[in-house]
Amino acid sequence: IPTTSIDALSCDANDEIHWLLRDSLNQPAARLTLKMPPHTQIAHLASTPLVVAFLIAAVCGIFLLFAVERTLIQPIRSLGQHLHRIRKLGDYSLRTPQNRRNELGQLSRELNALVEQVQTQQLQLIAQSRELQALSYQDSLTTLANRRRFDQALADNWAIAQRQRKPLALIMCDVDYFKAYNDHYGHQK
Repeated sequence: IPTTSIDALSCDANDEIHWLLRDSLNQPAARLTLKMPPHTQIAHLASTPLVVAFLIAAVCGIFLLFAVERTLIQPIRSLGQHLHRIRKLGDYSLRTPQNRRNELGQLSRELNALVEQVQTQQLQLIAQSRELQALSYQDSLTTLANRRRFDQALADNWAIAQRQRKPLALIMCDVDYFKAYNDHYGHQK
């Protein structure tokens, strides 16, 4: 059986390792070549096409972020600030601009409709509150001012008289035998 021995082991500039195998007669029997991967990938990463592709991707990414900020985030932020201003000022007559013909324009229109509905309900509540207050100041049977209205009017007029440093006159009278009149003629009379 012929034996082989490794006669020479060499590495060249192309990152290739070469073995020269010799047989028992010291004749070259085989030559093995092993191509090694490069020691560093930096040389391949720094290639011109790869750098250009990276720069194009970076510029496109920045442009995409700018476009999303300008067309989506800024209008949504503007709507949020507008709603905050309405809530803070309590002025439900303010409306958002509706000049867009996309989903954000539709959202603006829906927000305006909602704010208008809130304003309508608020005005209804104010009117109902005034009506309830007026009803609470009058007697339901006679529709004349009741004791609550008297107390309120007295307090208001007293404050005005004190501010203006003027006298305030008050006359109170008690109708005698009113219960008998009431019982005889009825509450309506």
